[in-house]
Amino acid sequence: MTTLPLILVFRSAMPEALRRALEEAGRLRGCTSPHEAARSIRSGWGQVVICDRVPGWQALVARVESAGGAAILWGAPPTPEEGRQLIPPGVEALEDPASILDAVARAERRRQARLERGTPADVLPPGEAVERAIRFTQSIASQATLHDVIAESMACARDLCDADGAMLLLVDPDTGDLCLLPQCEGTAAPARLHPDQGVASRVAREARPLLVTDAGPGAELSSSHGAFAGFRPGSVVAVPLLFSGDVIGVLEAVRGVDRPAFTARELRCLEQLAPHVAVSVHNTQTRLALYESREELLRYNLRLEERVRERTAQIARAQREWVATFDSIGEPVALQDGFTLRRANLAYARRAGVAVKELPGKTCHELLARRDSPCPGCPLGAPSKPPLSGDIRLPDGTVFTFHGFKLLDDTAGDSVVVHYRDITAKKLLEAKLRESERLASVGQLASGAAHEINNPLAFMVSNLRNLSESLQEVSQQLQVLHGAARAFASGQRGDAERALCGVDFEALDGELREGLVMIDESLAGGERVGNIVRSLRELSRLEMTREELTRVNDSVLRSVRAEFGEDARAVGLELSARARTWLSPLHLDQALGHVLRNARQAIQPGQRVFVRTWDEERTVVIEVQDEGRGIPQECLGRVFEPFFTVAGIGRSVGLGLTAAHGIVERSGGTIDIQSRVHHGTTVRITLPRAEAPAFPASAEGLGPDAVAEAAV
Repeated sequence: MTTLPLILVFRSAMPEALRRALEEAGRLRGCTSPHEAARSIRSGWGQVVICDRVPGWQALVARVESAGGAAILWGAPPTPEEGRQLIPPGVEALEDPASILDAVARAERRRQARLERGTPADVLPPGEAVERAIRFTQSIASQATLHDVIAESMACARDLCDADGAMLLLVDPDTGDLCLLPQCEGTAAPARLHPDQGVASRVAREARPLLVTDAGPGAELSSSHGAFAGFRPGSVVAVPLLFSGDVIGVLEAVRGVDRPAFTARELRCLEQLAPHVAVSVHNTQTRLALYESREELLRYNLRLEERVRERTAQIARAQREWVATFDSIGEPVALQDGFTLRRANLAYARRAGVAVKELPGKTCHELLARRDSPCPGCPLGAPSKPPLSGDIRLPDGTVFTFHGFKLLDDTAGDSVVVHYRDITAKKLLEAKLRESERLASVGQLASGAAHEINNPLAFMVSNLRNLSESLQEVSQQLQVLHGAARAFASGQRGDAERALCGVDFEALDGELREGLVMIDESLAGGERVGNIVRSLRELSRLEMTREELTRVNDSVLRSVRAEFGEDARAVGLELSARARTWLSPLHLDQALGHVLRNARQAIQPGQRVFVRTWDEERTVVIEVQDEGRGIPQECLGRVFEPFFTVAGIGRSVGLGLTAAHGIVERSGGTIDIQSRVHHGTTVRITLPRAEAPAFPASAEGLGPDAVAEAAV
């Protein structure tokens, strides 16, 4: 048993326990690279290599074993996936430093047994064969195509081993089969060898060289050897082509039966040639793959450029279509950054009186209004308050409706698409319509007022006419009484008695009583006319007061106190509104007073009126709900008409809800009435909230006692 130093190959630092065990045995040489380890085995400077899982460790183990050495794997035994069928049989793996010397002894015995079986590990000495191998490797490396590399490799193998024929088979990475390409001499089409067929498959499977001295009927020769025409194979040498630990092919040389068999010398020569062939094959395949990738990349770039040209043409066509579309719009449309134009359509240019190319960079108020500053009331002056819309009046009297739309992908937030619509004619028409409606309303009001005033005036005139006739009769009777009185004064008693007998005192008394009734009726008619005049005067004063920030709850409390007085317990309040509204307090008090008066007149003893207020997102709501008799459905549509009433003649003039409706509508709010007969009426007033800080509710959650106290 030899005592040559052990060759160590480790990826990182050697385990300390292993180092101490080898030092104590005097077998420690030091760590080296995989290439130097294989070289030391072949040159006879070592016999046993201990390695861990360094990069390409499978190929290192195979090369050490094929060079006549023995390998020991440090670590866990290799899995089938790690071995890839490259690890020769008998290679041992261990992790216990105490067992390393026994493992080395077993490896040396295994190596000695292999030598005794006739596979000497002598190394090819330097000489002519080595020089020829070097020249052959240079010749192979100079080939440019895979066809030339395969052909030159087979020629070099044939010359180097003095063979009658040679083959180079490549491993298909997808199936693991060996492929005999058409470049091999004597073959016309690719052939495949399965992993269990012939010498080459065995060499690829075991990743180690193989020498077959007798290719007789029982030898493991592949069917591909039939491709060698002119002789019958008698001896074969085959070596694996290894690259980065993987078998990429097999190089094989063959002699005929009439020639001496190959020896270990030819096998060593072929082994020395194999790494260079493997590198050349791999480099050529890589170069071809790169060429193919480059060609594919060029084709892809051509297709991409074509698609870019098509897409550019589509974008240009779409841009022209969009420009034509906007230019076809007859109203001004522009894209602006704030007040500055980026682009606009032809209608905008015509309205501004400049060429469309001169629009970018100028401001909208400069082009449309001939102003140095933004137009008053322009929505762009307050872009943070949507919506961007409103009416703009230009100095020439033109009125535009402005609509702005923010760009969705605008990160700065200043870009907006604006659209102008000329509504000058519409405004004139609306003004005429409002004037017509005003005149119609005045006519309707005058007609109603005349009708309402004519009724009491008619019976007042009739009563006065009847009263005049009655007074004439009374005057005649008084003249008779005056005559009787003069007769008594002159002592003519008989004449006085005759005169008194002619007086109808019962008729005179009846005339007087009837006259008093007519006077009372006339006074009532005059009072009704006065009420109508006062209501008309209230309507005329609606536009004479000043608007201000008004607390809704304060107006409710004042109106309840004024309308219900001592009967405030009939009212339930739920006042939770906190916002204000922009309205005249007097007007709001008047509107609420009319609504509350109708509710008070509609309820019976024991019934109640509920007043509620609350805030919504943009409005303040006032709701008055009574438990009274309700309003018939056929009358709901007329409740806001002047002088229309369901309370009965003499109880209501019919202008209260008309005035309330006008007050609410002028303030930008709405008033709505819902009612069912015998189920009460609900009046809901909605007013716009003012932009002002909120304040605590004035009478939030007030009950009857609090309302009564407020009414005092």
